[in-house]
Amino acid sequence: MPADGSGAAVPPALYPPGYDTNSLTIFEASLSEMMAARTPLLSASTMDSSSTASPNDASPNGYGGPSGQSTKGPQRKPKEHHIGVTGNYGILYQEGSLNCLPPKLTFPLPPYYVQIDGDPLGARLANDPEPRVADIAKSFITGMKNTGYTNSWSKGSGQWTVNALKGDGALINSVNLGLVIGHASFANTVENKTDNILHTYTWLSDGTYVHLNDMHLGAGGTLRWMTMLTCNTLRDQNIQTYINAQWLGTIINDNLHLLLSANTIISGTENTTAYYAANLKKKQTFPNAWYSALRQSLKGGSLSGPRVAKVMGHNPCFGDKLMDWQDPDPGIYSQTNQVWP
Repeated sequence: MPADGSGAAVPPALYPPGYDTNSLTIFEASLSEMMAARTPLLSASTMDSSSTASPNDASPNGYGGPSGQSTKGPQRKPKEHHIGVTGNYGILYQEGSLNCLPPKLTFPLPPYYVQIDGDPLGARLANDPEPRVADIAKSFITGMKNTGYTNSWSKGSGQWTVNALKGDGALINSVNLGLVIGHASFANTVENKTDNILHTYTWLSDGTYVHLNDMHLGAGGTLRWMTMLTCNTLRDQNIQTYINAQWLGTIINDNLHLLLSANTIISGTENTTAYYAANLKKKQTFPNAWYSALRQSLKGGSLSGPRVAKVMGHNPCFGDKLMDWQDPDPGIYSQTNQVWP
């Protein structure tokens, strides 16, 4: 490359024979180093919308690569490939009823409450008890036997609080694989005019909730994969506001490999978690195992509107398997997959 930095680095073979190289800086670099140098430095707001890659794609492992572009510049560390490493997982679920008002605005002006899930302003959130949610959790535990991953804890309604999901020291960050099953909502209006965030909320049966950005997933370096069988947690319109506020990197810590959830309403049964565990045991990648489990369990159902799953995280972790995974590189990517119809 020109010694004064006025041009890009190119292979020496491109210069004609006899060319005066005294004005050039000549160095050696591997292909991977050259490709890394070409990675664009982007702001969070440039992340592209999601793709529709299918678990049945012809690419290796059925994965065609995540959509979107890096939200951070390249600060590469040596990657390690981990094979045959055992681990642990934990489950948080809510099977109790939910009957509460929406989150309050931080400014005391009418209408006083955030509009939730497209419902009328001030409408209460009302869900009957769902005892089968406990069975959905048990189904995953049964399916994960003999995988090399042990169940550290499984907690239902009344057995955990918002602190299990909030902040760096959250209980969820103490395991390698986290699973949350329960109610979630999306905001149509902002809670705080200062940050203009359209939050998504994970609800507990007592009416308390966790904003998505309250979660610091991967803090401490233990949690690698977080799966949330919850509605709208990664809804495009709401996630974009987190990106605009540059909060996405707080939610998906540099140590977290993948966050797997939904872009729309999602439905789950005991079969969903049974298929998910079985697919992981079959050495499917996490995204493929998730998409396929939802598709298998929803097949033949009678639902209104499409169901779309979503995965967000780091490269090359979209190719992670339960016992075969790599350390994450900087940059957050996104992928969606319609799982019904």
